[in-house]
Amino acid sequence: MARTETVTFSIDDFDCRRIFTCGQCFRWKQEGEWWKGIARKKQLKLKSDRQSGTVTVCGDGAEAFLQEWGNYFDLGTDYAAIREYLSGIDGYLAEATDFGRGIRLLRQEPFETLISFIISANNNIPRISKCIEVLSERYGEQIGIDEDSGKAVYAFPEPEKLAAAEPEEISEVCHAGYRSPYIAAAAKRYIDLGGDISEPESYPGVGPKVAACVNLFTGRDLDAFPVDVWVKRLMHELYFPEIPEGTDPPLPLITEFVKTHFQKYGGFAQQYLFYWRREQSKKQ
Repeated sequence: MARTETVTFSIDDFDCRRIFTCGQCFRWKQEGEWWKGIARKKQLKLKSDRQSGTVTVCGDGAEAFLQEWGNYFDLGTDYAAIREYLSGIDGYLAEATDFGRGIRLLRQEPFETLISFIISANNNIPRISKCIEVLSERYGEQIGIDEDSGKAVYAFPEPEKLAAAEPEEISEVCHAGYRSPYIAAAAKRYIDLGGDISEPESYPGVGPKVAACVNLFTGRDLDAFPVDVWVKRLMHELYFPEIPEGTDPPLPLITEFVKTHFQKYGGFAQQYLFYWRREQSKKQ
């Protein structure tokens, strides 16, 4: 990673910890006060101060950061306006948007997002991150040397690399288990479709939750509302208390509720609610 200068920007609603730990990405790590990540064949090092509304970046200057990372960090979106809209819907969202101030929805590369969330099925974040890291080391292009650790830095693999790999080999490399055939098959389909992910559920290993993640975290559909175990639980507790305990609200019911109750910004609502309830559970 070339680090020629350090630049500080005034950016509201930007909290590295909240952005990188709310479940939408897997290649960002904290090192002291800094965060390092790899995306779009580049490595970036930055830190944020939510109280002062500043973000400090190690890189090639202000113009380069805005050109290369402005879209990735969704810097053109007014998050204060979104939070104001959502906070007026109900008290839960008012608390969640205030608690999660600083979350931003990343606009991530489609193929990496697709494969990452196939890997995420029935998995935990440390294992997902490790799997993606070793896949990148084995099949990805080396894009530089980390100047702090001296270790090689690798981009996420190109579709052709994973499509050519045998599922058994992928499983041996990253211990993806039953997901390994899906990784190879999804890479082949991605190539066959010319990179079209407009219908994520047409890909092997992609169900409604993974499809919603792909749509939301690539910026294709900002109303997408991924529903996993955590989200079912919080929707039950907050919005469907009449459903008997131990019974999850069915997905069609949640989907219809999201459309009518939130009307818009469903994906933002999901991230604020998810982060808020998860952090509450950690404290409890």
